[in-house]
Amino acid sequence: ELFDLQCLGTKIAELDLTQNKALMQLSVSDTDIKKLDIGANRDLILLYCNNTNINILDVSQHKNLNILRCENSPLAYLNLGNNENLTELNKTDSTVNLDVVGSSFNIKEAFKGINPNNMTMISGGDLDKETGIVSHYQVGTPIVYKYDCGTSGNGEETMQVTLHLNVKKGDSLITLNKEL
Repeated sequence: ELFDLQCLGTKIAELDLTQNKALMQLSVSDTDIKKLDIGANRDLILLYCNNTNINILDVSQHKNLNILRCENSPLAYLNLGNNENLTELNKTDSTVNLDVVGSSFNIKEAFKGINPNNMTMISGGDLDKETGIVSHYQVGTPIVYKYDCGTSGNGEETMQVTLHLNVKKGDSLITLNKEL
């Protein structure tokens, strides 16, 4: 069984860890990885995923995790859950690019697993926490929010996210109510 995997500084873009349930240490820093599914790797004690393209990270079920480094990655959110064993957490505020169509979008659809109730809008738009709809943003103005990540051994953890939107026009539709 695989207990330690290091893919540091490679051009790797995808990684399937679903069969490596005994994995305890994972280092994927400085890679092109965009998505990291570690749901099957509940024994992780160390995770390095800094300087990647990962934009969602949920370690809430990893109660043995002691060390997490996820700085300089475009995280839209980080979910720690309640993990008092996590005593070394290195994270940075995040900048994320997102393509949207029209004058509103659903952040829950854009970033699967994000919890709008953990978001506090700082500037650039409005959020309906019940539906996840973000609206009233301006082209060229980023949306900035604070995300409540959960609890580590150091207490409550938050991060600030700057969301740069690439607003595209949707399909146009004309409806005729009478014959011409």
